Amino acid sequence: MHPAVSVVIPVFDTEQYLAECLASVLNQTFTDIEVIVVSDGSPGDTSKVVDEVANGDPRVRVILQHPNVGLMDARSIGVAQASGEFLAFVDSDDMLEEWFIDRLHTAAIAHDADLVQCAFTLPDTGESINRGGDAHVVEGTDAIVSEFLLGKMSLAVWNKLYRTSTWRSAVEPLTLHTRFAEDMLCVFEVAQHCQRYAHITDAGYRYVPRSTGMTLSTDAARIEWKLGCLDDVYRHIQGVLSTRDDPDEAVNSFFQRELLFVVRDLLHQYADATSSVVPGLPASPPGLGLMAAAARGFLELDGSRQADYFQREVDVARQDLLDEVAKRDTVIAVLKVEIDRLESSALRMIDDLHWHAARLAELEQEREALRIQHVSELERRDRNLAEHAVQLQEQQRARDEASSLFRRRRSS
Repeated sequence: MHPAVSVVIPVFDTEQYLAECLASVLNQTFTDIEVIVVSDGSPGDTSKVVDEVANGDPRVRVILQHPNVGLMDARSIGVAQASGEFLAFVDSDDMLEEWFIDRLHTAAIAHDADLVQCAFTLPDTGESINRGGDAHVVEGTDAIVSEFLLGKMSLAVWNKLYRTSTWRSAVEPLTLHTRFAEDMLCVFEVAQHCQRYAHITDAGYRYVPRSTGMTLSTDAARIEWKLGCLDDVYRHIQGVLSTRDDPDEAVNSFFQRELLFVVRDLLHQYADATSSVVPGLPASPPGLGLMAAAARGFLELDGSRQADYFQREVDVARQDLLDEVAKRDTVIAVLKVEIDRLESSALRMIDDLHWHAARLAELEQEREALRIQHVSELERRDRNLAEHAVQLQEQQRARDEASSLFRRRRSS
């Protein structure tokens, strides 16, 4: 008998939080679950923590993955072992309200939904974050993708319940395996494969931002790496959206909102990444120090001034892009002229080759005709010589006979 819900918990260097996380999963009021803990090359003793908390609970399994493959692939390893009709993901340093699975599963069954989302809380501040607004159900893939683009669907994997078959059909074919912004990528792909989506307002997931673990880091090199990962994910999403007919307003809203969010987040990380020798001007490295100083000043601006700043930056970037496109079009036009010239030249060369080939064929025919004529002439001469030789032999024989007759007459 398969469980109704499979819960996948990836772990990397978060064993100190895992016990509380796992306990919140096992204490769910909805008990028809299986729990798959994936230790993704974690340096800690994941199995020991699980054994202590699960205390022999047969619903819990541990998968030891070596080496570390990253959050996205660690989740996929867990999904490959999942047997539940529905699927949930919990980060190993977060917690669930005891009714989380029950209410999301109830909504999934009631609305025959492929995806259900709830609100979430930040335990440190007690703030509840509800991206989706009032409880509602959305039908049709296009409408669901619009929810994603308009920001009504959070980009996190963990405050949701998925139909397992939908997740697999959406995520397993992906060739892009990023180690940052993987939640955004996966949620976007799932949204494209959903026929029905439900949002409930209950805040059932407790998200605890931390400075360690799989996602957060203020190391300068890692921040640069994050930007590269984000670029890969945004390019992937843009490539998919270019094949769809989503409203420009929704697409622009998504990318402008993401730009503002990402840059603000990175500026916060830059601002926290180095310590100052002189207040407001961190010492080393110089590039990071200057960025951190600028970040602190920028973050003091109010929201409207930040928005104006980014709008100007977006306008400049758009103009730069248009200029690049114009340059590209010019180059393409020049290349097209050159290609046309080369094509014409090649056609002329081909015509010349055809003419020479035809001429060679004619010459070959003429040579063969001359050879045949010469052979015929040689054969005729050979016949004449043979006939002449026969005549000479006959003449010689006649002379010999005459000479013999003359000698006989003289002797008589």
